[in-house]
Amino acid sequence: MNFTYRFLTGFILLLSVNQVLAQFSETIASSRPGATYTPFTTGKSVFQIQTGFIYDSNKDTSIDYTRNGFSYTLLGRYGIAESFEIRTTAVLRTDNVTSSGSESSYGGFSLLDFGFRWNIIDGVESGTSLGLQSEFRMDVGPDEYRPQRQFANRTMALFTTPITDWLAFSTNLGVSWYDGSGATGLYTLNLGFPITSNLGGFIEMFGSFTGVTFTKSFDTGIGYLVNNNLLIDFSLGFNERIQSNFFDLGLSWRLPKK
Repeated sequence: MNFTYRFLTGFILLLSVNQVLAQFSETIASSRPGATYTPFTTGKSVFQIQTGFIYDSNKDTSIDYTRNGFSYTLLGRYGIAESFEIRTTAVLRTDNVTSSGSESSYGGFSLLDFGFRWNIIDGVESGTSLGLQSEFRMDVGPDEYRPQRQFANRTMALFTTPITDWLAFSTNLGVSWYDGSGATGLYTLNLGFPITSNLGGFIEMFGSFTGVTFTKSFDTGIGYLVNNNLLIDFSLGFNERIQSNFFDLGLSWRLPKK
């Protein structure tokens, strides 16, 4: 089954809530669900939490390898100015691995980073928004999560623009540097549109690239705006190259601004 067929038939009703329910105004601006970050910030003096529970699995029959894992992600965001925020992310996970007939289990912090987002163009006049996000990863956690736990920097340009009154396009393009291992390019491509005034979703492709490799993953999901300060979401995805998939359930909550 080729990619075009799966793309068109598997995701036709999927939407993008983190574009439809954007930037600080009346409704919460969340980076969930999906891999694409929008340029929007929380707004000055606004604190926001985004959290998710993820199940993911990988299987590579060529090397007799299987991994099943659960992770909990917690992201905190705070607006220093209307267009500038600071952010920190922590991921706690556990994994069960079978490799060449032997089994092992391990767990701990797989990620801890600190960074910022700058909303350079807010899109109020043109509808097109541009941002810059940079994160610095700390060297924490067990050895099994290397290179994830190595010191690294990831910097991405964030872009969102409306295509029609009901369809939006967003993309991220950036690069990550791991300690001692050089640079890797990063990309996302995202289409989204609303279902109702409170429900939206997305269809997305994302991955990485170097001079010799190009990876592709695909995901989709929906988000429901419970109220102006609370968003719940669900997404799922897969990798085309290997037998890999994930399921993600989460929420975003904004401390009401006084």
